[in-house]
Amino acid sequence: MANTSALQEAFHWVRGELTRIHGQSFDKREVRLRTGASHSFNAVAADGSFVATVTNSTGLTSGGKRPVGKIRGAIAELYFLSLVDASARVLIATDPNFFAILQAELAGALVEGVQISHLALPADLVTRVSEVTAAASTEMGR
Repeated sequence: MANTSALQEAFHWVRGELTRIHGQSFDKREVRLRTGASHSFNAVAADGSFVATVTNSTGLTSGGKRPVGKIRGAIAELYFLSLVDASARVLIATDPNFFAILQAELAGALVEGVQISHLALPADLVTRVSEVTAAASTEMGR
């Protein structure tokens, strides 16, 4: 089984960047939804004003096809973000290719107030995350 510690490190790095950018701490936590249920998000501001899901998903599959399952996973997270009361609700893609795929796939389809953004990881972390996703892809192909 692939060692996913690099993915957790990427989530931690994004939370650190958001802290630097927005001047308040971010952590992973459950947030109450408008429906009364709750959902866990990767990056929530201390005051709850900014709620984000971070995805380390990559672009096309190893066979060069659209990553349908990853896109559906992102759409599910966008749905949960649409049910949150926060001034900023964002799906953050760390991979530029996956970000571009989501932008093209979801153009004009996002609920008002929910957005998709890209936050580039440092090069060394990109390498480690890529190794994990490649190993996971290989495992899935077995």
